[in-house]
Amino acid sequence: LEASKHDPSDVSAHAHANLAWINRRQGKPELAIEEAKKSLTYRTDKDVIFGLAIAYQDIGDFENAIAWLKRYLELEDDQSK
Repeated sequence: LEASKHDPSDVSAHAHANLAWINRRQGKPELAIEEAKKSLTYRTDKDVIFGLAIAYQDIGDFENAIAWLKRYLELEDDQSK
């Protein structure tokens, strides 16, 4: 949490990704979405994108969940080539 107060920094993407994961695990999907999106402003990370899709699923926003899952699958496909 402390590291995220110093944005932007070399650890911003990682700090916000961790906060997204923690918030999702604590049953706070709205905060997880917010932190995941912050993380993605610093670096594209397929694991963060997957977690974002799951957080949208958790709040019942299936349209966004599907959109983010599609983005995740695009990244998976890109890395397998």
